[in-house]
Amino acid sequence: WAEAGQVSIRCEAVTRPGNPEGGPEPLKSRLREPLCPPQDMAAVRPGLGRVVPGSSILFLCDMQEKFRHTVYFPQIVSVAARMLKVARLLGVPAVLTEQYPQGLGPTVPELGAEGLQPWPKTCFSMVPVVQQELDMRPQLCSVLLCGLETQACILHTALDLLDRGLQVHVVVDACTSRSQVDRLVALSRMRQSGAFLSTSEGLILQLVGDAAHPQFKEIQKIIKDPTPDSGLLGLFNGQNPLFH
Repeated sequence: WAEAGQVSIRCEAVTRPGNPEGGPEPLKSRLREPLCPPQDMAAVRPGLGRVVPGSSILFLCDMQEKFRHTVYFPQIVSVAARMLKVARLLGVPAVLTEQYPQGLGPTVPELGAEGLQPWPKTCFSMVPVVQQELDMRPQLCSVLLCGLETQACILHTALDLLDRGLQVHVVVDACTSRSQVDRLVALSRMRQSGAFLSTSEGLILQLVGDAAHPQFKEIQKIIKDPTPDSGLLGLFNGQNPLFH
């Protein structure tokens, strides 16, 4: 079982009626394979929430034409576009979904998602439609999650990913909702369930890890300007009981 950022494994002899020998069940059959490669620090200390390019994936959720009226939509798309540019530079795979595109339209062009094949969906969670993208990456540990709406598709996706044992990093300046109350409570709800709340720049710098990285100069150009204001200061002020 996992608790408080530590992983413990209890081994004991188990006698199964189906075992003709009547002895303990083979240990190998009762231990699950680790979700992450053992050389990855995220596997050794899952509670730390480290992200590295080789075991991360970027999820881009439903940034479509009919959602343009959503509060802070231009700002969160701009930040998600930064995340996508960095992901491409670092070789981090990205997946893109569209909620009922026949009615809600295509992904907005300013996301810069050319070359990504969108996965259409009607369910709120991204996970069922991108299942094969997850299954083909056994080394995957961390999902970086951007898009909308926070209380709907982002929340459902986060819970499904957490249920699979993956770490979820919600990019708070790249997620929004029509209602800022819904946005705030959904962020708190995901945090209660074990997701990490991070800013785009914090995650980008975690992915790079070193100013000597060969792509750092290019990435520095992407993040040199401050991210646009998306109302987060009002959500995370000291009077907010949801984040105490």
